[in-house]
Amino acid sequence: MHPKTCPRRLRQPMLGSVNKTDKLAARGVNKLQHTGTLPTVWIPPGEIRDKRELCRTRMLLVRQRTQLKQRLQATFAKYGLGTDEVTDPFGARGAGAQRPETTWGPKGTDLHHR
Repeated sequence: MHPKTCPRRLRQPMLGSVNKTDKLAARGVNKLQHTGTLPTVWIPPGEIRDKRELCRTRMLLVRQRTQLKQRLQATFAKYGLGTDEVTDPFGARGAGAQRPETTWGPKGTDLHHR
């Protein structure tokens, strides 16, 4: 048995009822199914659903990676930690670029390094 479902926007006009109760909806769907006029939608097989989920997960991870890179670049720019030697600090040349030595935190604390 294959699962069948019907979108509500297609089913509701066919029922011809303005009242929306569960009892009336069940009767209407039963009537449409009995007469063979109940529209159905295609549910993709598990393999296709898995591939779609994989694509959605990848898109999410790429978006998060971009957000993190932008946040890091904004932080570097805020504190003047960037380098003018490369255009992409996360690329091959940017990863090997020498970063200028910086100081963190107020002088006289453990956070201040030189």
